[in-house]
Formats: sequence, C-alpha cells, structure tokens
Amino acid sequence: GATVLDIYAYELDRDTATLGGATQNDDRVSVGARLSGRKGAMDFDSELMIQSGAFGDADIRAFGGTIDLGWRFPDAPYAPRLGGRFTYGSGDADLGDDTQGTFAPPFANSQWFGQNGLASFSNTIETAALLALTASEHVTLNLKVSSVWRSETADFAYAGSNALAGTSGGEDSYVGRAAAISLAWRPNDNVLINPYVSYVDVGDDLTSRGAHDVTYTHLGVTLRF
Repeated sequence: GATVLDIYAYELDRDTATLGGATQNDDRVSVGARLSGRKGAMDFDSELMIQSGAFGDADIRAFGGTIDLGWRFPDAPYAPRLGGRFTYGSGDADLGDDTQGTFAPPFANSQWFGQNGLASFSNTIETAALLALTASEHVTLNLKVSSVWRSETADFAYAGSNALAGTSGGEDSYVGRAAAISLAWRPNDNVLINPYVSYVDVGDDLTSRGAHDVTYTHLGVTLRF
C-alpha cells in the first residue's frame, strides 16, 4: 500500500486564549508532519507537531503527537479492524514561570476522542483500544475503550479548548476511563444514521474535587440530495 507524508506549518494569532488558568494573546506557530498509509493488513496514521511563539509575555514551548495502528481481517466474520491509539499533548509544568507548555492544536479534530466533547489534545495522555465491525456494506459498528491522564499535574484537565475548573494541582495525574459505541447505518445513498453512546468513569482524584461520571448519547441523521 501507499505511504503518504505531509509536512505543514501554521501560525494562529488569537486575541484571547485561556490556558493554564491565564487568559492572554496567543500567537502560536505550529510545525508538524503526518505519516499515514497501509501495508498489507496493517494501516497506520501518525502525527507530530511542535509549537513555539508567545502567550502574553511567556514563550510557548509545546508539542503533541498521535499514533494510530490497526490490523484488518477481511476474511473473518464482520471483517474486523483491531486497533490501538496513543495521543499525547504537553501540559504546563509550572503555571507561574515564563514558559507556556500547554499544547493547543490550531485545527483540532473534535472527533478524535469521540462525540461527547469531554476530551482535549491539551495536557493529555490517552491510550485507547479500538474495534470496528462491518456487518454489511451499509452498517459499521465502532467500539472504543480508553484511559486518560494529565501530562502535567500542575496544569488543568481540558475539555475541547476549555480548562476544567478545579482540576489543576495534586499528585494524581489520572483523569478517568471511557467506553464508547457508535453505529454508522446507511439505509440508502441519501441517508446516514449515526447513534452514539459513551460513558466516562472519572478517577477518584477528580471525583473528590466534585467531578461526576458522565453518560452521553447522541443521534445524528445526515440527509444528502
């Protein structure tokens, strides 16, 4: 199979951005590379991004990366794809110094972690196991089980681009674990039906600070004409 290498650079200047409990002008340069492709039954998608610039008066020194590996078994029942995924986004080790270390991707893929919006590439370590089953040409079932930690305990846990209040500090970096299941059903060429259910089991440290487990359900219907 073919292998594709993409190299890119972005500059994003935001008048107001909130990271590490501070709101400042964020002028961020992101330089990265993505390597993806397929070799036999294995497919892979990996990416690394390094960030520099200025967050207020602080220098930005941040980086993030992802690795997604999968193996397909087209001759087995339901043609399963078994996969593993690792995601890393740096955090700020010292909220009071003159360096801002929280990774903030310029164009984040909100579907990477799931549809519930409760995860982020900022200050994050995620490991995940993935399973996709193809029941027919028109029906695909996806399952994901994952665990999440903060990269730096001094920094906050983030949901999307928002820092979650009361989540910085402490000695326990564990955020929680999650399970999600989604179905992609295309009954005809014009309709896509996508139910999704996830459950997040929040770790004891964040539970002691007032966090709660979360159950999320979503039904998407896409019509094309």
